[in-house]
Amino acid sequence: MIAIGIIAILLVTGIGVGVAASNNDSGDKGIDIVDGVGTKIHFDKPCETAVVFSKYIGEAMILMGGSDKVVGTTTTIKKDTNYSKYYTNAKDLGLKTVGDTVISEIIKLKPDVIFSYKSSDNTALKGTGIPVVEIGASKITEVVDDITVLGKVMGMEKNADKILDWFKPLYKNFEKEKEKSKTTFLMESWSAKEQISICKGSSTAGVLMKLAGMNNVYEEAGTTGSYIYPSAGDVIPKNPDVYIVQTYNANWDKEQIDAYY
Repeated sequence: MIAIGIIAILLVTGIGVGVAASNNDSGDKGIDIVDGVGTKIHFDKPCETAVVFSKYIGEAMILMGGSDKVVGTTTTIKKDTNYSKYYTNAKDLGLKTVGDTVISEIIKLKPDVIFSYKSSDNTALKGTGIPVVEIGASKITEVVDDITVLGKVMGMEKNADKILDWFKPLYKNFEKEKEKSKTTFLMESWSAKEQISICKGSSTAGVLMKLAGMNNVYEEAGTTGSYIYPSAGDVIPKNPDVYIVQTYNANWDKEQIDAYY
């Protein structure tokens, strides 16, 4: 996923942040894309402004040098210490994509496009009449398609390609190595004194670990959602080879985990 510490890594490896913001190759033909839910959208020209509801699309905009094109984004991005300095001029639109207040604010901003992750209910956003591109680049299997679409829509294809030139060899390496690992694992996404959240196979982290060849003891648990909230009595008999705690964006400590079990 773009959510594998990509900002820090790309800075170290020299792709950098804040590169030229206009390098569209579409000419006068306009831009045709297919987003993450299969919706075909045509743009007459590259978009100059955007509202971003997807955190990792917000991250990709930074990497492409296009964060100044974002006129509105989520509280999550605005308050994240990794991202906030790149979005000082973007309107804080809160945490949800629905509700009269956020829709009214978006209309006032008059963005050329709205990027919203495909797992959200985007009906209200589409009702604004502004094109809604449903991409997220959250899961490792989504990165290539979603970043490609982002680059086309924003007229920044060459900068998007720089991200993908770095990413694709790593993805191939995962695929090569996956047959060597048969380790079973359980991954906790955050910890609290009263409840734990375990990543299922469809979660961002779960998809990454599966690609690496590891076997999730909660791969298909439950019927909906990407996380499950089991009791300690249910978790302990699973006896995974490895218990992983995902610390990105997490608020946990060892004492809490030990107390739970």
